[in-house]
Amino acid sequence: MENTLIIIDGNSIINRAFYALPNMSNEAGLNTNAIFGFTRMMFKIIEEYKPTHMSVAFDKKAPTFRHREYADYKAGRKKMPDELAEQLQPLKDLLDKFNINRLELEGYEADDIIGTISKLGEENDFKVYIVTGDKDAIQLASHKTTTLITKKGVADVEEYDYDSVLERYEMTPTQFIDLKGLMGDKSDNIPGVPGVGEKTGIKLLKQYSSIENLIEHTDELKGSIKKKIEENKDLAIMSKRLATIIRDVPIDVKLDDLKYGDYNKDEVLDKFKEFGFTSLISKLLDLDGGESTVKQEIDINIQHLDDADEFAKKAEENAQNIASADNLDDLLKTNYSDLSDAEKEAYKNKAIQLAHEPTTTSEKLREILGRIKDSGLRIAIKESFYEDTETGKKYENVKLDELNNLTPEQLKVKLKNIIDDSNIPDFRDVTLGEPTKSGEKWTIPITAYKDKQGNEHKINVKYKQIDIVDGEILFHGKQDIQIYALQKEKNNNEKYGLMQYKYHEGYGKGDVTSNNK
Repeated sequence: MENTLIIIDGNSIINRAFYALPNMSNEAGLNTNAIFGFTRMMFKIIEEYKPTHMSVAFDKKAPTFRHREYADYKAGRKKMPDELAEQLQPLKDLLDKFNINRLELEGYEADDIIGTISKLGEENDFKVYIVTGDKDAIQLASHKTTTLITKKGVADVEEYDYDSVLERYEMTPTQFIDLKGLMGDKSDNIPGVPGVGEKTGIKLLKQYSSIENLIEHTDELKGSIKKKIEENKDLAIMSKRLATIIRDVPIDVKLDDLKYGDYNKDEVLDKFKEFGFTSLISKLLDLDGGESTVKQEIDINIQHLDDADEFAKKAEENAQNIASADNLDDLLKTNYSDLSDAEKEAYKNKAIQLAHEPTTTSEKLREILGRIKDSGLRIAIKESFYEDTETGKKYENVKLDELNNLTPEQLKVKLKNIIDDSNIPDFRDVTLGEPTKSGEKWTIPITAYKDKQGNEHKINVKYKQIDIVDGEILFHGKQDIQIYALQKEKNNNEKYGLMQYKYHEGYGKGDVTSNNK
C-alpha cells in the first residue's frame, strides 16, 4: 500500500469554512459553523484520498521572520472575528481526539511548516496532498506533491501538480514565487513592483524565467516597464523572499508521528455530541466501517434546523448561485436579506465583480442600484468603479475623506469645479454659499446656477443646498433629492466626476463625468 500524506492548512480551511457556512451554535452557545465545515471537508478528503498519514498546520500569533524583514508584512489585514477565534481551540481539541498530528511553531507560518513536512514526505517517497485555500501553496506542487485548492467555500477542491500547473499557466510551480515578487500580494501586503500586474508578470517570466535573470537583462527592456523594474529591483527581490515558502523549518517531527487511523471513536463521538453534529456521526461510522457504543440520538440546535447537512446544503446552494451569477440581474434572484453574514460578504464581492464587467452598462447599473433596498450593499457596489458609456473610461469612487479633510474655502472651490465640469442636466455655473460642518456632514447652500441656455436662476428655483454625508453627495431640490457618487477617473488624480446612482421620479439621465483639474 502506498504511503499517502495529507497536510491541511488549518487556519486557511477553518477561515474558509467560517465564511462559507451560516451561523451555527451548540446548546452552550459556542459558535460551531467553522468546526463543522472543517470536519465535513476533512471527511471528504479522507474518503477520497485515503491517507495513511495526516497533519494539520496552524499559524501562531507571534511575528514571523517575514515581519522582521518587512515591518508592514500583512499590515491592514482584518482582525479574526471573535465568532471564528473562539472555534480554533475546540477544533484543535477535536483533532486531538482523532489523534491527528497538528503542528505550529513560533516565528513561522503554517505555510512554512507545510513546505517542510511535504518535503519530508517527498524524500521518503510518499504521495503528498496539501489542502489549503491559499494559492501560494501552488509553488509546492511537484511530481510527488499535489496541492488541493479549495473552491466554493470548502465544498470542492482543484488539483495542482507539476504538469497541470505547467499546462494551465505555462510556468513552473516555483515561478509562482517570482510572479508574486513582481505583482505583489494585497492580502499579505507584499509590495511587488508598482504597476506590474499578473499579465505583465507572466509575460516577463516566460521570457526571463526568474526575477534575478530579469534584473540582469533590464537593458533589453523598453519604455515604462524598464523604468519600473530598474527602480524597484530591490523591492522585487524582497517581495520574492517574502513570498517564498520555507522548507527547512526547525521542527522536530518524524513521519511515524503523522500516522492516521489510531483513535478512539467514542471520544470523537462525544465531541460531536458536545458540538451538536448529529449528521457527522453516521459519516464517521461509514468512514471507518465500524460500530460504536455511542448510538443515542443527539439534539441539535442550529438555527432551528434538525439536520446540519440540510443547513450546509442550503449554504452551498446559495454559494453556488452567487458564484455562478453572470450578471447583476442573475445575482438579484438570490434574496440578499435571507443570507447569513458570510454569504452577504460573498454576495457583495460578486456584485462588485459584476459591476466591473464591460457588459454592465452605466444605465443598467443605476437601475440595479435603484432596486437594492439594503444600503450597505448599495454603498458597497457604489464604492466600486464604473464605466462611462460615452467615453469608455473607468471611474472609481472617491472616498469623501478627500473632501471632508478640506477647509471650507477649499471645499467650496473644489466642489464648484467638479459640479461645473459635470454633465448634470440643466445645471451649470453654480454659485455656492459658505460650507458648514456638523459632525461628519457638510452642508453647502446653492445661491444660484445657470441652465444650459446660460440663463441664471436664483436659489429655490431647482436646488437649494448640497449635503455631503455617508459616502454620498445629495442635491436637495424642491420636491426630491438627487444622489450622486463622487468619482475619479481610474489611475488619474486630476479628473473627477459625479455619477447619479439612484433614481427618483423626474430625475435626469446619464453618467456625469468631468475634466476638472
